[in-house]
Amino acid sequence: MNRLYVIVETNKSSYNEQRMVTHNSEREVIHYAGVLASRGGLEDDIEINRIFSVDEYGDVDHHEIEFKKGKLVLSTLITPK
Repeated sequence: MNRLYVIVETNKSSYNEQRMVTHNSEREVIHYAGVLASRGGLEDDIEINRIFSVDEYGDVDHHEIEFKKGKLVLSTLITPK
């Protein structure tokens, strides 16, 4: 099943401007978050507010990035229904 991943981020250096960045896989999301974290002290103060994904049926899952066993991992949050 294909999912579209959406990252909502805030640029604190630019009057709290928010933007959405889309990716097509978990791997792309983790890579983007890693790049963002590694350059965080060097450039704009960008913070990830939320990560969610949508499948072809419109079902939404919310995610967070965790550090497990030396790697960044995208985990799905349990949402009450």
